[in-house]
Amino acid sequence: MLFQINATEKTPEIDFSPLTGVLKIKGISIPEDSKEFYRGLYLEVEEYLSSPLEVSLVELHLEYFNTSTTLFLRDLMKKYRKANQSGNTRVQIKWIYEEDDLDMEDAGLEFKDLFDDLNFDVQAVEEFDFR
Repeated sequence: MLFQINATEKTPEIDFSPLTGVLKIKGISIPEDSKEFYRGLYLEVEEYLSSPLEVSLVELHLEYFNTSTTLFLRDLMKKYRKANQSGNTRVQIKWIYEEDDLDMEDAGLEFKDLFDDLNFDVQAVEEFDFR
């Protein structure tokens, strides 16, 4: 079953397919209540990681995010790290940012340092294709 949320001015587009093991989060993430906004996704990911595919991919295409989103992303990556360490799945994380956005590049590099035991790529694109 596909888990989807459409983007708004304050929240990102989310696409998660347990059938493919791919999670994509795209856009701006400044929800009023990040815990509430991401609760459904967190539960879906938790369920998926109890019996994941051989490879799991997380793609983050973020333009901007707030502190509470940072906490969610950290917790999400911890979940994936645990599954990766247990050998249940090989986790790949792609942090994609626009090449002129140094703040998002720095944020991606910080997460890469925090989760250096995961296959974590920080990639620049000229411009996001979802605007």
